[in-house]
Amino acid sequence: MGEDVVNARRSAALRALVYLDNARVVGIGTGSTVEVFLKTALDKLSDKVIVASSIDTALLARSLGLSVADPLAVDSLDAYVDSADE
Repeated sequence: MGEDVVNARRSAALRALVYLDNARVVGIGTGSTVEVFLKTALDKLSDKVIVASSIDTALLARSLGLSVADPLAVDSLDAYVDSADE
């Protein structure tokens, strides 16, 4: 993976942080950019409930110490972060 791609993913993750300020329940997509986002946003996500779009994302979020809710137990999301890597 080229340095430009890594920098673009990190830039996208940092930009997405502004949408988390007032969010309590945050939906998180799946993919390599989302992984960068989770690791970059760890401090901002620590007091939020995460609803993951996949088992892989849920496992990663839990391994980072984040609170992960079952999607069936959540009525609505305050924010949703995903990526379009292609």
